[in-house]
Amino acid sequence: MAGWCLGLTKEIKNRNGSLYLGPIFEYGHGSYDSYLDSGIHGWGKGHYVGGGFFARQRNHDGFYYEGDLRAGRFKSDYQGNLAEGLNANYTTEGSYIAAHLGLGKVFKLNQTDTMDTYLKYFFSRTSGDDVNIHSNLNEEMFNFDSVNSHRLRIGARYYHPMNKSSRFYAGLAYQYEFGGEASATHDGLCTPAPSLRGSSGMAELGLKVTSGKKVPMTLDLGVSGWVGKQKGVMGRLKLSWAF
Repeated sequence: MAGWCLGLTKEIKNRNGSLYLGPIFEYGHGSYDSYLDSGIHGWGKGHYVGGGFFARQRNHDGFYYEGDLRAGRFKSDYQGNLAEGLNANYTTEGSYIAAHLGLGKVFKLNQTDTMDTYLKYFFSRTSGDDVNIHSNLNEEMFNFDSVNSHRLRIGARYYHPMNKSSRFYAGLAYQYEFGGEASATHDGLCTPAPSLRGSSGMAELGLKVTSGKKVPMTLDLGVSGWVGKQKGVMGRLKLSWAF
């Protein structure tokens, strides 16, 4: 999975520190594999595009609070081996809404290095769809329910300055998914439903580059790897302008 995010940031100074507000625009694409206990293996690819709004309060003492709300559209396709000699495929699309809330604290480790510890909650909901599933036997209509995802993540990220304008970072996190079941019905009967419920671990590496005051832009390039219930590698590109 790879994704990019573009944002505009307005800083409002206050007694405790600074409040950062602004719109965000996002796009992502990638591929996936899913496995059921029954032996069904499916795979496919998809993409999404959307936008929203974020807010972040950063205090002088290192504490910060943040949140965002986003919405957009997604499209994905699927291919699978449902049984020996039976293959199927379909395409689905719809809308999504997502949000997150977080809090954390940045600690100074020495004169140059810092540690960012955080706790974040993520929610997302993708709409359902009526899908024609094509197989080597026939075509049938399935009703896909909407999918709700609730995730809690706790982690830490270490920052080390490379020079005046760039910082290297490395992080570790633990995440628990409370739901994420993708259920469907056919002729009123429920089908086997894959779920993301469970624990995952994440490790990340990245680089943040900040331009000069004349062009207040920040570029964030990173990659993260996941193990556990969620597996895979994700790339990230984030670009923001302050005004």
